[in-house]
Amino acid sequence: MFGMLDYRAHKLYWLLTLPFRIVARLLFFVIVAIAILIARWTEYSPLVQIVIAYVAMEGMATVFTLLWMGLVSWPIDKAFFWIVDVIPSRGEDPEEAKEIVQKGPIVWLTKKLMNHIDSWTYGDTHDFVSLMNWRARLFFNEREKFAKRVEVLRQLYENTGKQPSSFPQSELDKLLKPYKPGWFQIVVVSYFNSIMGATIIVMTILYLSPKP
Repeated sequence: MFGMLDYRAHKLYWLLTLPFRIVARLLFFVIVAIAILIARWTEYSPLVQIVIAYVAMEGMATVFTLLWMGLVSWPIDKAFFWIVDVIPSRGEDPEEAKEIVQKGPIVWLTKKLMNHIDSWTYGDTHDFVSLMNWRARLFFNEREKFAKRVEVLRQLYENTGKQPSSFPQSELDKLLKPYKPGWFQIVVVSYFNSIMGATIIVMTILYLSPKP
């Protein structure tokens, strides 16, 4: 066992788990392919086959996620934290240090945003946005929206002398509502795999179905 600062341990953790993340992404397409084969094995109409394939895809994806967490993610975490003695640096205690190892800079940047908005910098905004989901950045101009949320929180601090974490979440939500993600963005970002899988299923089954 050897000691390592939490933010440095995150870099090592990220590199060690990269192959597993790549495999998980590729297995998603395998699941979609199997779902299509299951649907095509039936003799129902193309529309029913699409429904069957989609349900099979979601079911297999759920089972795969649970198995992955229990048979891959959990053992990797246990082995990593057994070998590496994580030393809190950006984290305030050992538990937060472990969270930083697993999730990275987003942990301490979120804390800084809510508790030290007066020392927030442009570089912090750049780093925070770079950690956001790529779909939010590419399709929904999240960089500009987040910068506006930061300005609202900074103005709140200047007007009251209180950090954002001092206010009820409901009040913060009301202030930030004009710059928060809409329902369409939430659906696209959160359910992108389902949308992509459904699109592949529809296109493949319609293509393979007999033409009238």
